[in-house]
Amino acid sequence: MRLSIGTVNTTAAVLVALVAGLLAGALIAWAVLRRPRTEEVLDFEDAPVVVPEGVSEVLAILPSAAVVVGPHDEVLQASPPARTLGLVRGSRVVVPELLDLVRTVRREQQIRPWTSRSSGAPRWRRPTSPRASPHWTRGWS
Repeated sequence: MRLSIGTVNTTAAVLVALVAGLLAGALIAWAVLRRPRTEEVLDFEDAPVVVPEGVSEVLAILPSAAVVVGPHDEVLQASPPARTLGLVRGSRVVVPELLDLVRTVRREQQIRPWTSRSSGAPRWRRPTSPRASPHWTRGWS
């Protein structure tokens, strides 16, 4: 018996093709759904803090100590008297009371005076009236 197109049962062929198509579709759907999903990567890095132009020049000519402190207590800019008086060293505020004042001002967003009660700044010799003021919230205003 010789096979020809006339001897094929068309209903059975359509049924086999339908089942094969359904199985192939189910297999593809299973593979797509089983694929590991890429999770959104959260960026926990803060944007770099940029001190506006001109701040360095202003601090350089100030006769008093002034410090610009970033959101993570790092010293961004300091006037020469601030370094000479021992208020900052490198990128850190080294007088604990002053660092506490910076944090309080940042949290409460209000100007606060500072009175030194300890010998945290050994070169602090003359009477002064230092204060801290909030300029750092989400950038410069």
